[in-house]
Amino acid sequence: MPMAAKRFIAAAAVLTISVTAPHVTDPIEAEAGAEAETPAVRTFFYVGGGYADDGSGGHIFREQMYVERLRPADGVKHETPLVMIHGQGQTGT
Repeated sequence: MPMAAKRFIAAAAVLTISVTAPHVTDPIEAEAGAEAETPAVRTFFYVGGGYADDGSGGHIFREQMYVERLRPADGVKHETPLVMIHGQGQTGT
């Protein structure tokens, strides 16, 4: 095997180990993190939109916006809400 190929394989192995190693989690730590999650009340609705002909005799609903709200179960603690707006194609879902 040429030396360049050996170097490439070694570099790929080091990169793979360095990328995957931080994602290894101790099961005890993972369980503790799950208990620390804050429960929330989730509500959602759609705004706008309308039906349009899909070209084959049917209809589709388009131009709507999906709105989702998460409110901490133990009450709101900040006066100003955090608002996130996703990109086109519902990439935030």
